Amino acid sequence: MTHNNLVYDVFGWMCNVVLDIFFREIRPRGAHRIPVEGPVIFVAAPHSNQPGVGMIQLLNIKTDPLRITGLNTRFTTQLHVGGSISLPKGLGSAE
Repeated sequence: MTHNNLVYDVFGWMCNVVLDIFFREIRPRGAHRIPVEGPVIFVAAPHSNQPGVGMIQLLNIKTDPLRITGLNTRFTTQLHVGGSISLPKGLGSAE
């Protein structure tokens, strides 16, 4: 194993450790669109461990358990009709 391979492997391992610490669950979207050859830019979206200004609440769980209300969010500019909000597997599901 050359020095460059060792540095690459150690760097890759350290990136895995950091991702495991900060991200509970990583799920790719549109993985079928990733080209087999050529350069690729990956983008990571915010998650529950990162501080944020907005808040999402279930205001009335008993009478309307599927209504998600956003406070101080940019729902009207970031979401559109037919869009989706993904919930982590461990926190339940929506219909």
